Amino acid sequence: MMVFTGKKVQKLLLWLFALSVVVGISMHPTSATSKELPQASNSKPAIVLVHGAYADGTSWQHVIPLLEQDGYRVTAVQIPLTSLADDVATTKRVINNQKGSVVVVGDSYGGNVITGAAAGNPQVKALVYVNAFAPDVVIEAASTSVK
Repeated sequence: MMVFTGKKVQKLLLWLFALSVVVGISMHPTSATSKELPQASNSKPAIVLVHGAYADGTSWQHVIPLLEQDGYRVTAVQIPLTSLADDVATTKRVINNQKGSVVVVGDSYGGNVITGAAAGNPQVKALVYVNAFAPDVVIEAASTSVK
């Protein structure tokens, strides 16, 4: 019988998340052509991580090393949480500073942010929503609550 301690469960969940990112990348084609992406065909995309509303960039501290061990370039965005527009603008700047294709990951409120930040950007290969808002268009998170 296998016994899972809190640390083992946490590590297992982090590995599952990393695997879901890799699977998500391979299953979601992009509209960008290889001519539009200035990277070698065998290189991995950069991964941009966006935290939720009640967190900061350090919330990804256990995920980043796992992805880096697999050869990904990883950036955790520190969004200011002053407004959705400011958060989207900050994330856009980080995405635009990446070399080659990008996978953008949003947690919770970060789903709203990544939807707006990635819109129309040919570098973005995939969006990954981790327990996150996944709107068709950018909307204020508060407007999605039931009244």
